Amino acid sequence: MRMMDAVMVTGTSEKSRPERTPKNRTEFMIGALSDMTACSPETIRHYERIGLLPPAMRSQSGRRIYSMADAERLSFIRQARTFGFGLGDIAGLLAVVNDGTDVCAKMRGRALERLRKIRREIEVLEQAARELEKAAASCSDASTDCAIVQSLSTGSLMR
Repeated sequence: MRMMDAVMVTGTSEKSRPERTPKNRTEFMIGALSDMTACSPETIRHYERIGLLPPAMRSQSGRRIYSMADAERLSFIRQARTFGFGLGDIAGLLAVVNDGTDVCAKMRGRALERLRKIRREIEVLEQAARELEKAAASCSDASTDCAIVQSLSTGSLMR
């Protein structure tokens, strides 16, 4: 298959602007990948630059062409971001998947570590909520001395 044929998967030419929603397509442009994954083209290009996505194939005109495997990888990245994994963590997760040995055990360990961090973040946020609630309760609309401003200024919240 020539590179330009990849753009014509739906039977339309690049000039007639093919439908952006891939239906039974195996290759598609960045706009379609963006639509499928709810990830902006800018973010997709960023993930390519930092190596989370492999470099896209290119049409003769230089446009990026993506595969279903790229869409699945991008969905994996987006879901991992939803779970709070950083980009470095995601690179590690992808390395585990790509390595193919003891994937489940390694992924379970990383998932449990992330879960511990999430629970700690929840504890910190619950403490912040209690402190803000306490400061707001001690604040009076008639008072010129605002307990919230005082707490934020002195850093007494969260101590």
